[in-house]
Amino acid sequence: MNTDRYDKSQRAILWITYILHILLFPAAVGAIINAVKIREYGKPATTEDSQREDSTKVLKTHHQWLLRTFLISLFFLAMGYGTMYYGVGYILAIGAVVWWIYRMIRGLIGCAEKRPMPVA
Repeated sequence: MNTDRYDKSQRAILWITYILHILLFPAAVGAIINAVKIREYGKPATTEDSQREDSTKVLKTHHQWLLRTFLISLFFLAMGYGTMYYGVGYILAIGAVVWWIYRMIRGLIGCAEKRPMPVA
């Protein structure tokens, strides 16, 4: 019973971070939440936590997915902004936005289906 409450609260935090990333403006706040959660999920499990291990792995992959999405899209948007004078920047910026939309939709679908995200 306590495990269900933990899973629901952790899933709520995950949904909130997805919403923060989608709203764009507080995406940095969402990235900070992701970094904290990845660190928290990386701690060694106690005997009480061993029941939560599977759901924790799924949640950790989602937080890694969101953090990587934020960092990589930020990098490519900055590169695009820096090279807009040459015309290449527009292509980079559009590609980064399309890639970001794809990652958000795929992540939300995976979150709704409670599936882990492919992270290497």
